[in-house]
Amino acid sequence: EKEPKRVEIGWDGDQYELRCQYEVEGEEEPKGTKTAGIDIGEIHLAAVRAGGESWTVNGRELRSLRRQQNRTKARLDSKIDRKEYGSRRWKRLVHAKDRQLSKIRGRIKDLLHKQSTRLIKTLHERRVGTVVVGDLTGIRESIGYGSKANQRLHQWAYGEFARMIEYKARLHGMTV
Repeated sequence: EKEPKRVEIGWDGDQYELRCQYEVEGEEEPKGTKTAGIDIGEIHLAAVRAGGESWTVNGRELRSLRRQQNRTKARLDSKIDRKEYGSRRWKRLVHAKDRQLSKIRGRIKDLLHKQSTRLIKTLHERRVGTVVVGDLTGIRESIGYGSKANQRLHQWAYGEFARMIEYKARLHGMTV
């Protein structure tokens, strides 16, 4: 029996539950020996080149969710600022803001998971054995594109998307 990596007791809304996380080893063997290159982007989540073909993973829905997140935050922050700090109305608005932003964060995470899973399954079907992901380290260091573009670049979840691609590829037996 394997020992869990992490164990916690949490409330699921109705009752307490025990949650365990286990290290999962890649079960599958890679189908082939092809190499795929993935360039992670903001408008297109990924531009992929595998064998002789290329395609992109659309990121418009993610941009739409980010825009909704920013508008919701701005709208509620504006309302919160007009209330007296600590008042009942202020607390209700803060709670509403937290709840709404939490829902949007969940939708963003779900979208990233679905897109990365779809991408890895496609690569697996096309007999890819090695995946190369572009390195974007330091891309935010000297950004000066204006307030709106800077906001988009700083909310860009390229690290999270790259981690999802990496662990899902390993589960399919691919080298990253």
